[in-house]
Amino acid sequence: ALHPESEVMPSLSMPQWSTNTLVGYLDHECTKYPKTWQVQRDRTMLALMLCAAPKTGEVIDLKTDDVQSNKASKNITVRFTGPRREQERIVELSQLGSRQMELWLLARQEVEGYPDTLFFGQKRLLHTKFRRQLTHKSVYILVTNFLGQALPEDSFKYGLTHQGAELIRNSVISTWLTDPLKTYGSLEEIMVRAGVKDRRTIERLVR
Repeated sequence: ALHPESEVMPSLSMPQWSTNTLVGYLDHECTKYPKTWQVQRDRTMLALMLCAAPKTGEVIDLKTDDVQSNKASKNITVRFTGPRREQERIVELSQLGSRQMELWLLARQEVEGYPDTLFFGQKRLLHTKFRRQLTHKSVYILVTNFLGQALPEDSFKYGLTHQGAELIRNSVISTWLTDPLKTYGSLEEIMVRAGVKDRRTIERLVR
């Protein structure tokens, strides 16, 4: 029987230097004072993607209760949940991610009408003071703009159109898998960290 196309297609990811460039660029940007709460929100979302490799929907669905402080390491941990048991996991953020999350938790409290969701948009729900939940499109635009700023010109001229959070997710997971120091453990441990059940999902991550 033929496999569905999605099962045999390699998942798209960027080379190691690209992922390192994104981290370095964001680290530099975060040394500048954020002029608006939207800037701090975006930095935090991008740092989260580069630390924890969440899916777009997982970023959108996060609540403030999902964010905790690890007293031992003093870093921030984020709890991801989903309809499948494998998607439930707690990921500790890097120093950069932890710092940006702390700054965002402070900044969001100054925004009128913030909802329960950790991240939210600028527009308000009709006839209310509450801000709208982020959409997949808004996250996609954020990531596309970030990639365009951080990576060399013409990086995507050969038809690499999948520039959303999933591209960052795949690329980050790929760096975990190829890390010679095994910082994130075995394949099975990386699957847990990424919220993945099927080994083939991981094995498709070719560069």
